[in-house]
Amino acid sequence: MTKESMLEIIEEYCIMKNGKKSLGCADASKIAEKLKISIPEVGKLCNENDIKISSCQLGCF
Repeated sequence: MTKESMLEIIEEYCIMKNGKKSLGCADASKIAEKLKISIPEVGKLCNENDIKISSCQLGCF
């Protein structure tokens, strides 16, 4: 799967907050499972595309 197609899936879960994209940590976990990639990989894709991960249960983001 390409980065572009993974990013499309991530953006489906994003919400807009103050003009910026935001993704909940629980959703990041769901996405990682759906895409069969690690949670840090989801985080890296989000960082590369200015998507903030919020409400992190582990304090990682």
